[in-house]
Amino acid sequence: MYKRIARRQFFGSAAATFAAPLLFAQPPVTHSAREVRLEFLHPREIDNAQKSCPTIFQPLGTIEWHGLHNVVGVDAVKAHALCIRAALAPGEESSLRPYSEA
Repeated sequence: MYKRIARRQFFGSAAATFAAPLLFAQPPVTHSAREVRLEFLHPREIDNAQKSCPTIFQPLGTIEWHGLHNVVGVDAVKAHALCIRAALAPGEESSLRPYSEA
């Protein structure tokens, strides 16, 4: 079931794993005093959030293997971080269109 991995391929993947955060670093997702993650809100806080902004960003990401250097659910992790950034963006509702015409 598992393929035998050559030593060179293993060390190449390991090097890419440790170098990628340094080469492609993005600013971390910072959480403000306003919590936007639904899984951390109480029912009353959800009602208040819905009254102030009825939009919910639902992260959807495929669960697939991307090689030895990534976790299986990396797409879902990235989608979750993107939704948090979008929810924390101040007053950007008009520019958050799922599709745009070029």
